[in-house]
Amino acid sequence: MRTVRWFRWAVVLLAGSGAAAAAAPPPALPALHRLQARLGVATSALVVRLDEHRTLAAIDPKTRLIPASLTKLYTAAAALHRWGPDHRFVTRLAYRGRIAAGVLHGDLVFVGAGDPGLTWDSLWELAAGAAAQAGLRRVRGDLVVDQSRLGAVPCATSDRCRALHGSDHAYNAPLSSAGVNYGAWCVWVRPAPAAGHRAAAGLCPPVVPGTALVGGVRTTARGYGAHVELWRTTEAGVDTLHIGGAVSAALPTGRYYVSASDPARLTGVLLRSLLAARGVRVDGRVRVVSHPLANLEPLVAVKGPTLGHEISVMMHYSNDYMADVLALDLVRERAGDADPPLLADAGAALGRFAAAMDRAARIPGAAPRGTPVIASGSGLTPANRLSADDVVALLTRMYHSPALFPSYLAALSVPRGAPMRMLRGGNRVWLTQTAVKTGSMNEPVSVLGVAGYFRTRDGGWGAFAVLVNGTRRRPHFAWYQAMAAIEHDIARLAAAR
Repeated sequence: MRTVRWFRWAVVLLAGSGAAAAAAPPPALPALHRLQARLGVATSALVVRLDEHRTLAAIDPKTRLIPASLTKLYTAAAALHRWGPDHRFVTRLAYRGRIAAGVLHGDLVFVGAGDPGLTWDSLWELAAGAAAQAGLRRVRGDLVVDQSRLGAVPCATSDRCRALHGSDHAYNAPLSSAGVNYGAWCVWVRPAPAAGHRAAAGLCPPVVPGTALVGGVRTTARGYGAHVELWRTTEAGVDTLHIGGAVSAALPTGRYYVSASDPARLTGVLLRSLLAARGVRVDGRVRVVSHPLANLEPLVAVKGPTLGHEISVMMHYSNDYMADVLALDLVRERAGDADPPLLADAGAALGRFAAAMDRAARIPGAAPRGTPVIASGSGLTPANRLSADDVVALLTRMYHSPALFPSYLAALSVPRGAPMRMLRGGNRVWLTQTAVKTGSMNEPVSVLGVAGYFRTRDGGWGAFAVLVNGTRRRPHFAWYQAMAAIEHDIARLAAAR
């Protein structure tokens, strides 16, 4: 029996025979049935008892719908299967030319490894290593950012294509194997001590000269909360950040994010600034290349966090940039020296992985499920199609993978402590006995998906998946209504066992 610290679980003695319990009809999902009848939404739902190999409830479980970010369940599982939870991406600084007396007569090259969770802390470590370990003090040439591992990734979704020219979100960052901070600019805002004054604001890290931050944030009376707006405009390849809104004097310093137009260039700008802070001057400019460079000499390297940690961050915050870079990494690993993959290639590979999970979980003699449709690792592509049956097959296979299940389970959110407020409703059973992933979307129809594991009252394990989509006749619905129905029905089933 597996013990997971996040779960509150109790073991009770049940009266009656197991045979009688097994003979009882599967309980219904009353709140979801009512939601369907009232709103006319399309629903695919399946709830199973994993340790007893039986179905507890279902609604059209084989119907494939748009899963949104439930797709990340497959990206995380495929990455764990490929590399294991202890894998670390290694990012390198290299050079071309020669180093004499602390001066590099040539180019300093940042070689992107496709680390989806690379942060500016790692850039600082590289800058420190270049100064201390290599004794570098000056670069006569350029600072080159090599994103050849994944090439120049085309924007495959409308969100990311629009983000090339401007954005007011962080989720839609273009993709790169040499990106940092999830492809996003970061701005900190610190309220003034009293209302009526302008809040302090700046870039994080603070050593980024030449980047414009336009506008300001007002400090308001206590109790107002934070209503900070951050957006980016891009002209001739240059990002300008704009900030506005208001923040309460009672709040601590907050951080806000918006996608960069070119994540690889952002890496170069940040690294150049951090090198300068460590006493390393770069005479040339920042350049981004998408083809491998020859004759590179190693300088310093940094290991990223474990894959288990990166997957946990990706899942808890539903980070689309991390998911799609990781999906591209997976197909690139298999392709070897072939041309860099497209997002569609990564999606197709995840579709094959999903089909393999389906086959492995199918009961002998049962009809095949067909092939799930996946076009990206994040779920931003509305062409993705999964059923509750597909998702539960994946959850079942991961449950039966002892080496991978602890890391996979840890990447899901227990609602009571979830970073997303939408999950923090429901009763005690929902809040403490489930671990879930959500997915949501507004276009072309409203989408809400919730899937994960639950502990039963007798200490057993269950898995569930619920996908709710708007229809042509009723394209949109309020997410909170579907969420309330899911919370009610899953908590009811978990408490009944």
